Amino acid sequence: GVLGGEPSLSVVEFDRAWNAVQDIDLSIPGLNYVHDFLMTPDYFIFHVTPFVDTSEKAVQLIFNEGKAPGEILAYDPSLPSQMVVVERHPVAGAERRRWHLETEPCHIYHFQNAVQHGSDKITFGATCLPPGFNMQWQHKVFLSNTAEAPGLYYDYAIDLTAGTCKRSLSPKVARISNEFPTSNPYRQCVRTGDSKATRSIPPRFVYLMGTEPGVTMPFTRIVKYD
Repeated sequence: GVLGGEPSLSVVEFDRAWNAVQDIDLSIPGLNYVHDFLMTPDYFIFHVTPFVDTSEKAVQLIFNEGKAPGEILAYDPSLPSQMVVVERHPVAGAERRRWHLETEPCHIYHFQNAVQHGSDKITFGATCLPPGFNMQWQHKVFLSNTAEAPGLYYDYAIDLTAGTCKRSLSPKVARISNEFPTSNPYRQCVRTGDSKATRSIPPRFVYLMGTEPGVTMPFTRIVKYD
């Protein structure tokens, strides 16, 4: 979406023998940055971040004033914050369905595994950086101002029928600055109720690189969240 152009994203899927089975070109308004995304048996999920400006003014700062892209990454309240759900396998001849769901303003580098419940509900987690986040080299120890604007882990619940995306902060991890959420890789891309026993069991635990409040050095411990 640089200089007002339409953003373009290609998604290529491979089978277990590394044969390309699907090559999708998507143009999603506002999707100017993708660092991570989610996939379920039926859907892709992308976050439209309100932190990446690709206007002419922003491009000039990079090319004319020597700014690095990270230096101009900052919250812009005029930009949308959305979860965009895209259908993976549309019915033959039908248009690929998409849902644009408003969510609280944040920047997401890393998601945690998504679980699809039936055909219209999805749950997942993510470390969300707040509106005060920027790429300041704080204390010369990390890439961002994590001591002032820490990333916090949120649980998300999407209901496609209702057209809603709800976010909640668990009290168990509410005070822990964190990043890089992950879970058991053998329990990913699942749908509850599937007949494949092992792959239909959602992951129970989330693992985070975390820091206690007041500690300026980021990620000094591993957190196991149930």
